[in-house]
Amino acid sequence: MARKVKQAVDFLKTALSLARRYNISNLFLTNSLKIILCFVDNPKRNCLLCCNKISETMNSNVIFYGLAKIFQGSFLFFEFVQNKFNYFLIILGFFGLFYWLRWQKKFNDQAENNPDQIK
Repeated sequence: MARKVKQAVDFLKTALSLARRYNISNLFLTNSLKIILCFVDNPKRNCLLCCNKISETMNSNVIFYGLAKIFQGSFLFFEFVQNKFNYFLIILGFFGLFYWLRWQKKFNDQAENNPDQIK
């Protein structure tokens, strides 16, 4: 039982750090933790009483806005990357072009030096 409570507390710490990072409503996290702790304390009980108390203060907007903030936060990666990936691909393409042209010149020189080859 103590291990389950420790896992729930660790989960809460992780959830709160994510909430601070993505600016998610603490009400959503607090109510979610209440439901989790209710199940941890009484695994055989269906926790309808806990859920009814929580539903008085929590509505679907809290959930949907929380999810929206998580998705918006995930796009911060693209804001950081911007066009750097595109520039990398362009440079890689030019390196590939010059590498291919070097090999092509080498093959053309071999063909010129070989009189048995049909041109």
